[in-house]
Amino acid sequence: MAKRSGQQSEQRVWRRKTQTLLKTFEPSDDVSVFIKPDPDSMASAYALKRLLWRKVRNTTLVCISSVERLDNLTMKELLKIPLTQMVDADVENFTRYVLVDAQPDHAEVFSRFNFNVVIDHHPVKEGWGADFVDIRPAYGATATIMLEYLRGARIKPSMKLATALLYAIKTDTGNFERAGSEEDVRQFQYVFNHANRNLLNKIDRSELTPDDLDYFQRALANRILTKKRLYTHIGKVPRADICVQVADFLTKVHGIGWIFVSGVYEDKLIIVFRNDGYRKNAGKTAVRAFGDLGSAGEHKAGTGVSNERILENFSLLLQRVGRDRVLLRIPLIPGFNTDEEALQGILDFAGKAGYDGPVHLMPYNSMTRTKYEKIGRASDFLERAPQTEEDLARIIGQVEKCGFEVLCNR
Repeated sequence: MAKRSGQQSEQRVWRRKTQTLLKTFEPSDDVSVFIKPDPDSMASAYALKRLLWRKVRNTTLVCISSVERLDNLTMKELLKIPLTQMVDADVENFTRYVLVDAQPDHAEVFSRFNFNVVIDHHPVKEGWGADFVDIRPAYGATATIMLEYLRGARIKPSMKLATALLYAIKTDTGNFERAGSEEDVRQFQYVFNHANRNLLNKIDRSELTPDDLDYFQRALANRILTKKRLYTHIGKVPRADICVQVADFLTKVHGIGWIFVSGVYEDKLIIVFRNDGYRKNAGKTAVRAFGDLGSAGEHKAGTGVSNERILENFSLLLQRVGRDRVLLRIPLIPGFNTDEEALQGILDFAGKAGYDGPVHLMPYNSMTRTKYEKIGRASDFLERAPQTEEDLARIIGQVEKCGFEVLCNR
């Protein structure tokens, strides 16, 4: 009974927010929705177009740059997302301007427009305004916010829209390994039931062109094996992520503890590190070898993206909602953030940010394997061995030594 009451209360909140958003528009409006194309922005714009169907005269999804990544192109084509390039749109004659999954200062071209609506999940930037603003840095994806609006309007997403929103949450949270909130998980579970998993797999696997195979061939031809380490250089590449794809492929080779793949992109040397996760720290190795030369870092080496957004969101939450309403949760991933140095870095940052609440430690386990298998994406983190009681006791002691109360589910 209590659970049902909570769900009804939640749905009332969604309805109120949706009604407030829709009051921004008139039936005679020609609406433009601007995006910087990626899965989250495309899916979010697609959702807003559905939300405004029959409520405005027309909604145009305006792309400020071309869609180039193969998986994004596949998403656009398979799900028939109706994008219009900005150069082809009559941008001066729209009556309403909307920005999703970005903010006005995220691209120089946005300064040309006075946006009426901004919906985003990135850290809040100052110096701009809009009639309606919904920015939630705690969320892992703007698609999660848009699902709340759809549900607030009692709109069940179509199969194609649901697949787009599912893929957006999946990619922007990194399969919930680098970001994500409880609400992201809940909306993911909801939309999962409406999506087409076959289409999702086609999008997810559309990462390589036939020409990309040449770099795999080059990697195999240039490989050097020594002491359970594999080194290879693939020369000049058209995209930096080819190095990542080659490195991920090579992690499947039995008996190899370390993978090092290098390539040259736009006159910069790109080096990707991978390991088997057993008592190894790729990020620390990258920092030790190249920290003074480039953008090496533990989070970036492990996930492919910087952790700057996570740090900004944490500091912003402390400022905006108050320290007593924030809980620091640390997923413990062996070989990534559980050694003394890496963990101390997290604790030092939390202290400097002014956080003095409890620290919730989340010991590593592979119980999420089924979820990853269902969405066709197995994570290399799942192959890592769980912490021993001895390791966990050391970690708890280190956190307590820094003055934090420890919460831990063993």
